[in-house]
Amino acid sequence: VYDGSVYGKIVAEKTQLALNNLGTKEIVFQEINSNSSHYAEQLKHISDLKPDLVYFGGLHVDAGNVLKYLREHGNQTAFFGSDGIASPDFVQAAGGPSNVKDVYMAFFNDPLSIPEAKKVVKALEAKWIKPSVYLLNAYAAVHAVAAALTNTPRDKMSDCLHHNKEDSVIGTWERD
Repeated sequence: VYDGSVYGKIVAEKTQLALNNLGTKEIVFQEINSNSSHYAEQLKHISDLKPDLVYFGGLHVDAGNVLKYLREHGNQTAFFGSDGIASPDFVQAAGGPSNVKDVYMAFFNDPLSIPEAKKVVKALEAKWIKPSVYLLNAYAAVHAVAAALTNTPRDKMSDCLHHNKEDSVIGTWERD
């Protein structure tokens, strides 16, 4: 299931494709929109199917709300999400630590642990800013765009961003 955002739909589709390529077939693939009048009905349907696993494509609060519904209705199935659930807000929305048992997350890289990030992390902490993984990813992305803007004519920026290496706070970005 996914939250209806572009991000949520893309990660859900990519996960669906990867699982299908491994021989696993989903029993349902659908958008779950917390603003929909059918939200609880959709969640009940999914819970009633008793899946082995629920994959959620989307962000932490909606993912937490879906998990909370499942747990409150006796469904203890494993729950899997992407890095969009990497937030304490997910645990809170899910109803607390007791509800996040059997929750798994795909997170390929923890930017806070990268040696190149330590200087930026210290500078942010000195300003009472607690850096998150998203903050460092955004910092690196802005750095790459700024470098492209500085060194490239605007009509060539896309090529520059897709075909050059750039050192950043989270390591070297290499595009192909």
